[in-house]
Amino acid sequence: MNLKFILPIIVAVIFFGVWGCLAFINTDLNVLPGPIATWKALWADRGALFAALGVDTAAMLLGFFLAVTLGVLTSIALMTYQGLRLAFAPWVTILRMAPIITLAPIAIIAPVSSFVSVLIVTMLACFFPVVYVATPALMATDKPLLDLFTTYRASYWQEITMLRLPHALPQLLTAIKRAAIYAPMAAIVTDYLAGLMMKKPGLGQLLGQYIDAQNYAGVTALCILAALTGVVMAGTVHAISYWTLMHWHDNEHGHA
Repeated sequence: MNLKFILPIIVAVIFFGVWGCLAFINTDLNVLPGPIATWKALWADRGALFAALGVDTAAMLLGFFLAVTLGVLTSIALMTYQGLRLAFAPWVTILRMAPIITLAPIAIIAPVSSFVSVLIVTMLACFFPVVYVATPALMATDKPLLDLFTTYRASYWQEITMLRLPHALPQLLTAIKRAAIYAPMAAIVTDYLAGLMMKKPGLGQLLGQYIDAQNYAGVTALCILAALTGVVMAGTVHAISYWTLMHWHDNEHGHA
């Protein structure tokens, strides 16, 4: 068997062994549940956990797709109109660096459902990184290729869809992969705060119930489940990105 499969398995075995040993240490301050207790809690509360996770995941995915779609369209508009770009580019840079998740309490106290709160914060967290990367990538299209499209009298949208977007695809997919990492974090933190502040249903309220009941195995199971959701989402986007560049873009093959 190849080492690239053996070594990760060894690391996983060591990790679970250390986790089990730390949980086995009996002190008054140690409330860390072991892997077996965590699995039992996950199985026992699987109905409530997966129901809450389903709502949060749906809001997260919708916010992510809206952010990517609106981000690309906004980048096209900023690339096309210089005045618009000069007016909004500094704000895009600032908001891209700002921790958007700090706006979560504002969305939570708004008279909207928990689903909409998670959707709004997730969309904002993913929107600005996409615009920040996509706009200069669309503008960096090779001048000779643009001249060629002008020579053949290509329309505006032909230039966008057949030249600028394919040319910017590596940078754009990098921004989308980054957004896929931000999305689960924004969704989970927003839902957690919503559960604490407004008692809105979701993983956040369930986490608060587990903490109040001192169900630390349930807390661990919930956190692992949420983390795995983020890993699956980011991994899926990464696989799509790799497949897309491998089949459609020369840069993935090492060509200029």
